[in-house]
Amino acid sequence: MQSSFLNRVRIYGFVISDSFTVIEYKSKYNINEKAIKFIINNIQNGKPNFIEIVVWDPTVVNYVLNNIRRLDLVEITGNLLVNSYTKDDKKYHKTYIKANRVLLSKTSKYHFEQPIQQPIQQPIQQPDQQSKDNVYTFFVED
Repeated sequence: MQSSFLNRVRIYGFVISDSFTVIEYKSKYNINEKAIKFIINNIQNGKPNFIEIVVWDPTVVNYVLNNIRRLDLVEITGNLLVNSYTKDDKKYHKTYIKANRVLLSKTSKYHFEQPIQQPIQQPIQQPDQQSKDNVYTFFVED
């Protein structure tokens, strides 16, 4: 069994921003490429979770930039990654999903174009900047 199979993530969530962080870089073949970062909101047990998604595949990057908008419901498939870094003599870990597939849910467009038949029990909450940064970043001292 391959280890990549053991680290497979599939998650659904709402995109919380209209803008994506675009990272421009040169590939190993000296070709200009783009990667993007964005955050989705996934509600678990009535509490919002803000999860950072990073996309490197050029085809998926173009799909996301051309088709995905704020409040779209998306399905993300990828791998869970943890980066470590040291700042002020403390070691921190940041967890995110490296997406190799992003799909726009068919129900997403329907949900926001049709009138709501019943009241929404728990609206999606937008975090303020400080709490948004801390929700999807895990701080662990070694």
